[in-house]
Amino acid sequence: MNMQHEQLAHRYAVAFLNLYSAQISRKEAEQIYEARKLLEKNHELVFVLSVPMISQEKKDELVDILFKKYALPEILHTLINLLFAQKRIGLLAIVLRHVWWLYLKRNDMMHLYVESSCELTNTQKESVEKFMGYKLPSIAGIYTYKVKKDLIAGIRIHSATILWDSSLRSKLTMLKHLLPS
Repeated sequence: MNMQHEQLAHRYAVAFLNLYSAQISRKEAEQIYEARKLLEKNHELVFVLSVPMISQEKKDELVDILFKKYALPEILHTLINLLFAQKRIGLLAIVLRHVWWLYLKRNDMMHLYVESSCELTNTQKESVEKFMGYKLPSIAGIYTYKVKKDLIAGIRIHSATILWDSSLRSKLTMLKHLLPS
């Protein structure tokens, strides 16, 4: 992680949200998050956007494809055009990550990752969300569910700042440390 890039990306995200946060819905923020995930997994997309020998017309076509695929808010064009103009398009994925984080923070939201040993039913998901609403009453949760077989049984919920683990794996690990060798 390059701290200078992170700081610069953070400044772009702050400036962007200072101007446009009122125009971004929760759904659009989630679409920005999905686009960010795609860009972070596929570094070659950002690389192509930053290659000077590729025409701006071709780069604009690629950006249009991203906008259509992820139904991104049109105001994001302003940010992307600014990054192109300042030859900082290589920071796009990092800027979008900071936009997502700041959007959550400004709107009292938290992205919670829910891991379970098996697929949860809708009723179970509702119970998890109700439980977390009780634990974090002033925070609106955005939930991502994932199956992790190594938990053996139970559930694990985490975000950037919290961890709640009620999995059999964590209980066994705790017992292992409590029992003498």
